[in-house]
Amino acid sequence: VYKRQAKDVWAADSDGNVVGQVVFDESRYRSNDDVISDFKSWVVNCVSVNKLTIINDESVCLTHMNNDLSEKRYTEMLANSWIEKVLVNGCNKTDYRFNDEKTVLVDRNRQGYQAEMNLSGTVICSDSGTPITQDFYINAHARLKPRTEKNPLAIEVYEMEDL
Repeated sequence: VYKRQAKDVWAADSDGNVVGQVVFDESRYRSNDDVISDFKSWVVNCVSVNKLTIINDESVCLTHMNNDLSEKRYTEMLANSWIEKVLVNGCNKTDYRFNDEKTVLVDRNRQGYQAEMNLSGTVICSDSGTPITQDFYINAHARLKPRTEKNPLAIEVYEMEDL
């Protein structure tokens, strides 16, 4: 029986002295701030109204959801022509402001690699003189994953609710 096991990688200073072991993005060791940042990046992609980036933004959003949730969101986007509407009526310049009082990590289970987050803020379209705003408030449950090229935000959202 063969066992696959990651090789230990040790870091050394310029004199060759070992200074510690490298841990490659083990989900349990990521700080709460890193987890919050990953959730924020995900939600920015999901609430995008930028006509220059909407296709890429929605791709990132869907990629970081489990299959069931991703398929459900994709079906809804097709049914209401979401991407086409943003391509025609969306903004060229968008900004996102999070409400720090309501954007909180509700729960984090380090052993189960689970996290629940409330994300609240505003999407700001500033193409014209007077900015147009749209508020969002989302609750999301996710599994924390290792950061990879395919999963750069290191989360897999399996449940979300528009509050």
